[in-house]
Amino acid sequence: SPTCSGSQGDKIACNAEKEWSVWQSGLVNHTTLLNAYTDGSPYEEWCADYVSFVYQESGYPFMGGESTGWDESNANNIQNMGFTMHLASSGYIPKAGDVAYFNYETGHVEIVIVGGKNPTFIYGNSGTIDPTTGNGQMMTNTITKDSSEGQLVYYLSHN
Repeated sequence: SPTCSGSQGDKIACNAEKEWSVWQSGLVNHTTLLNAYTDGSPYEEWCADYVSFVYQESGYPFMGGESTGWDESNANNIQNMGFTMHLASSGYIPKAGDVAYFNYETGHVEIVIVGGKNPTFIYGNSGTIDPTTGNGQMMTNTITKDSSEGQLVYYLSHN
C-alpha cells in the first residue's frame, strides 16, 4: 500500500482510509485488526483506540495513554492529548485529521477524513456488531447529529 504523505492531517486521514479499506476488504481477520487497534486489550469500546492507532501509524503517537503510552481507550481523555478544542457551535471548519467528539453515552470519537462544512468521518466500534469479533464494526459517515444517540460537541485539531 502507498505511503501517506502531505500535511499531518493528510497523513492521518490517509491512514484512517487505509485501515478502513483493509477492514472492508476482509483480507485481514477483523480480530487481528481489533487487537492491533486496542494494543491487545480485551473486549472494549474501541473508538478511541482506533484514533490512537491511526495517529501512531501516521507518526504522531499519543503520549501518556494506556499500555505502551500511545493507546488511549477512553474517548473523554483524548482531549488531554495536546489538541486544541473547537466547539461545534463556534463555526470552526474541521480539517482532515481532526478528531470529532460526540456525546454518545460515555463519549465517542471519530477521525475527520474530509474536512469542510460537511465533513466525512471514519470510526471504530459502531452500533453494528461485527460477526467475527462480537464487537462493533468500523464505519464511515457524515452524521453530526443523531437524535437517538447524541451529537457532535467539539473538534480537536492536531496542531
